[in-house]
Amino acid sequence: GIETTADRMAGFVFRNIDVICASAPPLRIGHIGRAEISDVVFDDIRVEYAAEDDERPVVGTGAYDERYVAKKGRPSGVVDFFIETSPDKAPERPGTARDIAIRNLALFMPPGMEMPAIKIKDGDATHRFDNVTVEGFSVNGVPCEPRIVWRKDGAKN
Repeated sequence: GIETTADRMAGFVFRNIDVICASAPPLRIGHIGRAEISDVVFDDIRVEYAAEDDERPVVGTGAYDERYVAKKGRPSGVVDFFIETSPDKAPERPGTARDIAIRNLALFMPPGMEMPAIKIKDGDATHRFDNVTVEGFSVNGVPCEPRIVWRKDGAKN
């Protein structure tokens, strides 16, 4: 969630989902609140990216947001987890997130497209993601290692 106003959010399972014509990161935890988020599982998720010449409309949970605007076949990431600590954006005390599992994530992409990243951004040294695991990642049916970009402890790059 974005406005995580509860003290604790736990035990979420997202399973057996197909995302067609993704243009924005379909797996997202945008943490702008005080909650302690834990025990989240994304399992058996299939994400298809359209070629640039594909006529189908693109869909995405954040396509209206300039951070996620992407042309067909040019996704900004497949996973976007972040904790916001800026007082302007997160007026409450920032939260934490832990024990998040991504299992059996399958991407289907047109030839020549760069693999979208799994993006994780900690808020700072005490408001961060802990114990995020990725198991069973594949591209076009071929098992491989994911490209993970983890900005730890609020680093800007």
